[in-house]
Amino acid sequence: MVEKYTYQNSIKKSLLFPLGIASLMWVVFGWEQFYDVSFNSYGILPRDFTGLRGVLFSPFIHGDFQHIINNTYPVLILGTAIFYFYKNAAKYVMIYSVLMTGLWVWAMARSSFHIGASGLIYAWGAFLFLSGVLNLSLIHI
Repeated sequence: MVEKYTYQNSIKKSLLFPLGIASLMWVVFGWEQFYDVSFNSYGILPRDFTGLRGVLFSPFIHGDFQHIINNTYPVLILGTAIFYFYKNAAKYVMIYSVLMTGLWVWAMARSSFHIGASGLIYAWGAFLFLSGVLNLSLIHI
């Protein structure tokens, strides 16, 4: 049977990728808590070549419970909005957000390990805001 396209199905599909990111964040956090280890050294360490690995790993590493909670909600909400409103561009926004924010932190931040998904959250928020403003100017409201 062919499934009808509905608003509900679209929201569910849009939530899949952000839910995967948030789940991976929680798995890493749970691993750290259960085994009493810290992955902070896999965060971004500015201007150190080994710190470049943090560009990919740091969004999944969080310092404490409050930190991961504060990153989970925006990842789910903003990520879903991007996949819902910008289906075709969403994967590029995700890739560029990780690379651009990570490399910017690596090049410009203080010399300390940087962890968390805050860079992604700010990039996603900026993308949604700016694309909304630009789209409004295109339709001449």
